[in-house]
Amino acid sequence: MRLNVFTLAETSELGNTGGISAEQTALVNTLTVTATEINALTGVTSDVQNQIDAKLSKAGGTVTGFLATSAIPMANLHAVPKSYVDTAVVSKATGYVDLTGGTMTGALTLNADAVSSLQAITKQQMDAAVVVAQGQTAGMTGDLTVGIPQWNTAVNGQVGTGWASFQSKLQAIIDENRKAPLSSYAKVVATGVYAGNAAFTGGTLLPDGRVFMAPFNSATARIYDPITDTVITPSGSYPGAESFINAILLKDGRVFMPPYTLTSARIYDPVSDTLISTINTFPGSGGAFYSGVLLPDGRVYCVPCYNTSNFTARIYNPVNNTLSTPNGTYPAGTPFVGGVLLPDGRVFIVPYSATTARIYDPVTDTLSTPAGSYPGDGNIPQFNSGVLMADGRVFMIPLNATTARIYDPVTNTTSIPAGTYPGNGAFVGGVLLPDGRVFCIPCNATTARIYDPYTDTLSTPAGTYSGTAAYRGGVLLPDGRVFCIPCNATTGAIATACYPTLPDEITLSPFLSQV
Repeated sequence: MRLNVFTLAETSELGNTGGISAEQTALVNTLTVTATEINALTGVTSDVQNQIDAKLSKAGGTVTGFLATSAIPMANLHAVPKSYVDTAVVSKATGYVDLTGGTMTGALTLNADAVSSLQAITKQQMDAAVVVAQGQTAGMTGDLTVGIPQWNTAVNGQVGTGWASFQSKLQAIIDENRKAPLSSYAKVVATGVYAGNAAFTGGTLLPDGRVFMAPFNSATARIYDPITDTVITPSGSYPGAESFINAILLKDGRVFMPPYTLTSARIYDPVSDTLISTINTFPGSGGAFYSGVLLPDGRVYCVPCYNTSNFTARIYNPVNNTLSTPNGTYPAGTPFVGGVLLPDGRVFIVPYSATTARIYDPVTDTLSTPAGSYPGDGNIPQFNSGVLMADGRVFMIPLNATTARIYDPVTNTTSIPAGTYPGNGAFVGGVLLPDGRVFCIPCNATTARIYDPYTDTLSTPAGTYSGTAAYRGGVLLPDGRVFCIPCNATTGAIATACYPTLPDEITLSPFLSQV
């Protein structure tokens, strides 16, 4: 029933005239609302509570339909219509590059240099890479035109913190690579035809990532480019006739070749593509020096190999082009071959046919005999070169020996690792792989070998080599593969790998022995 609402005066008047009944009058008399409150309901035609429930509370809530604003918002807390949002999104989106790709209209500033292969690199990082590739180092003058990563020396002139930094970075790379299945290092044939006939023995990685091959019987050197898989003949002629064995990368980026039978060394400059002869006089006897080791101060220690009487080593200084004779006498015959730079800056001389090794200290200019005996008898060579492993020990490559040897400079001890080798001139040279293993370069052997110091195991990777002094020495490429230097082989050989690109401070370090 609809209740007509009147004022109290009107109600009294109606009562006097008999307009309402006594019951209605009693009902009105029970109301507790004021006349003002009653009059506020004027025009209400339905339930008031239902109408209130259908409204949005000021405290918040959920609307069941669209909410239209009266105008474009002016204050930060005003509600915005869809058209305003659409316009803003389109405006902002035009200033960004899609995740699927696009073209920048301005410079992109990165927060740091790239540390992984798929990260964008900064200009300063690219400029530094170009400097190394072009052989230009800021602040260097004169003949020092090619720059390679420097490594610090301790206060006593030894390697010191240089080894700590190198080992830390190397171990991090090894740890990462060993998380995945290890690369097979199966053999593939590299592009290029070589003369054979002991054309080349040993080589080194150049600052631009190419491989320089030292001429032994060849009258010209060779350079292999792993990026383009091509071989070129650099400028310069060599006398052949067993001239040089191995090549050493100098601190200025040039390549030093100690003479094997000649009385003068050679230095090749990859930037100017020129070859020079040193003015110094070497002994010149057959097989006088087999290789060299870059010392912490930038000089080269030439490792003596063969002589008919007791003889001495030589140290070449590329800065002033001088040759000196260090202290220490080596026995006659062919007792030693190859050397390895130790973590403390000394040089470990690998026994060839000797029964003991030698260590030369460039700081004290002394030659000593470390502990350990070897199977040599003074005539039959047992080991050929060595490799410095990530833990600072030296792995000696078996030539005619059927077991390898490991020398620990910290404990001054020698041990025999697991594994049997074929002997008979099997391997010449070795390379430390990015996963911490050691790759043995096949010389007379028709298969390579890989020693794993983490598991103390020896394995044979896939691939057949031609044997008969096919390869002598190898070089670790920046992409983790191994390039085998062709000696009697007429084709190059590469042991394949699938690892991230290695930094120059690892591949160009004197610690990464490759002779």
